[in-house]
Amino acid sequence: MSDRVHKIREASAKLDSLNKRIKETVRTRDRGVEERERWSHACAEFHTKYAELFYPGGDASLDALKRHEPAAIELGIDFLEADPRHFRSGYTKEEVWRRIRNAPLSKKDKARLEEAALQYLDRKISREFWSMARVMASMASKGFWDRVRELATSEMEPKKTRAEYLAAYEQGADAGGRNRQKVYREYLARKYRERQSRI
Repeated sequence: MSDRVHKIREASAKLDSLNKRIKETVRTRDRGVEERERWSHACAEFHTKYAELFYPGGDASLDALKRHEPAAIELGIDFLEADPRHFRSGYTKEEVWRRIRNAPLSKKDKARLEEAALQYLDRKISREFWSMARVMASMASKGFWDRVRELATSEMEPKKTRAEYLAAYEQGADAGGRNRQKVYREYLARKYRERQSRI
């Protein structure tokens, strides 16, 4: 693990801790002046630190990634490898995937992104999963898709199902998107049936 990946995770943990303090103090803020001040201080500290902790270099670094500056591309890949988990980190990772999609990438950059993409199969699907899948649709190697298909035919649930969703993008972003819509319709139908069975 690189030093920067470690620092990104540390910053994420700090931000998550500050956010938890808000959640803890909000429950007691109406009990008196001291409790309200504790909550107010927790909110102020979180908002003061957010800009410096949510992404290395903040919005300026994300803007540099949009311009495909080489150092910003390297930082973006580090961020995706670090896979931070804090308030709004999903939105940020989604944005990084989008901005890196058309960037000039070296073979090494692509290999690192493929490894970061495979990490998504080990956890619950979140919003940035689909942005990652669209990027893989346009740049992933045959070796990457071989690994995804192998996992999609395995017995390791729920990893198998996640791999199936990702494998649909091997045929392109449009094909993957159609599969995503189908999966979402099936999910809504299942939820509806569950609700009806409780009536």
